[in-house]
Amino acid sequence: MKSILLAGYHNPRYPTITEYVEKAVRESGFGLTSFDDRSYGVPGFLRSAWKKIDNAALSAMNERFCRLAEASRPDLCIVTGGHRISPRSIERIKSYGIKTVLWTIDAPSADFEYIIAAARVYDKVFCGGTEAVKILERAGVKNPAWLPFACSPDDHKPAPLDDKEKKTLSRDVVFVGTVNPLIYPFRSAVLESIADYNLGVWGPGVRRIPSSYALRSRIVAEHTPPSVWTKIYSAAKIVLCMHYADPAGGFPCRQASPRVYEALACGAFVLCDAQPDAAALFSDGEHLVYFKNPYDLRVKLDYYLAHPDDRLRIASAGRKLALAEHTYLRRLETILRTY
Repeated sequence: MKSILLAGYHNPRYPTITEYVEKAVRESGFGLTSFDDRSYGVPGFLRSAWKKIDNAALSAMNERFCRLAEASRPDLCIVTGGHRISPRSIERIKSYGIKTVLWTIDAPSADFEYIIAAARVYDKVFCGGTEAVKILERAGVKNPAWLPFACSPDDHKPAPLDDKEKKTLSRDVVFVGTVNPLIYPFRSAVLESIADYNLGVWGPGVRRIPSSYALRSRIVAEHTPPSVWTKIYSAAKIVLCMHYADPAGGFPCRQASPRVYEALACGAFVLCDAQPDAAALFSDGEHLVYFKNPYDLRVKLDYYLAHPDDRLRIASAGRKLALAEHTYLRRLETILRTY
């Protein structure tokens, strides 16, 4: 195998899984062709307002994808996400002799039926969470496999802080991530329950937190790029990781967030909710620590804030495991072993 076509979303604000996989491809010595599957060429407000325009833009984007595949003729095409590249496009590029892989990223939701339909035409399907594997298996998709997220060691590592950064970013306990209570009611409730700690919160949705919440006084900033949150993680005594759960309870979510791997790679001591996929990869009290509910969280915050040696021991073991087994280079190797 000599070349790979990678199709995924390129966030204009900061790197995400797509960019990290691209870096792994380059590090492995393969030729890389990239395609942004949100390069619609039509403003989002127009696509939202008129379904015909949205369909036309999506069709045009898929045509550009197929033409790129035809021109570059990679040995393998990897699609991250899978919501926008159509099954018809995958069938078309397979006719060129290109092997195809889907790596689902988002937790299952109401639009997962599209992923099920698309997954049927790929040569191999990987899922970021075990819940997606089970859904696809029940739908008759052949041999979907669990492929967890990971860290990028060049990007996720302990970061030095100058005196000003130490003053503005250092907290005993930090959380970086979306805190919109309409989307993450459990998350915002847990953070509110520990607002009496030396807590710092960064992330989208903070403006939706009610003014009556004590948590409002713990909000530091909204959008935070990796260049900043790696410093936040490096300066914190404890990093909290809390996962998405469907507020309506209609769809399961077991996957371990990328932030788990990223925080561990930064050398952070991580306190994480008891997410099943995380628990399958990282041992409680050895690589990180899990909490069951807000009361359990407070008990463990009190203990580990008072025991820095235990924090350091666990954080060191967590970072060692993340760098040894949970990098995007390792994930790429897993994909390539199927061919």
